[in-house]
Amino acid sequence: MLLADVLSKVDAPVGEQFRSTAASHYVVAEAKDGYRAVFAWAELDRSFTDRRIYLVTQRDGKPLSDRDGPFMTVAPDDKRASRWVRNVTALTIR
Repeated sequence: MLLADVLSKVDAPVGEQFRSTAASHYVVAEAKDGYRAVFAWAELDRSFTDRRIYLVTQRDGKPLSDRDGPFMTVAPDDKRASRWVRNVTALTIR
């Protein structure tokens, strides 16, 4: 599932509603072990980019392993996997 779709479930303005301030907001994905990764709001809003950032719960149709899940962020366009956060426990909009 796209991270943007998950975030659309909360009362966060997107698109034209957020246009003037989107560059100053970001999402922090935090793991059980304290590891954190930041995603700029503009990377997630489809009115700004076609880039895809995922929050996954399954691999090959099966739930993620205890090592990776229950949630994991995946940024497939990143050249390094440093924002592929395993064991996500919180997503914070700032």
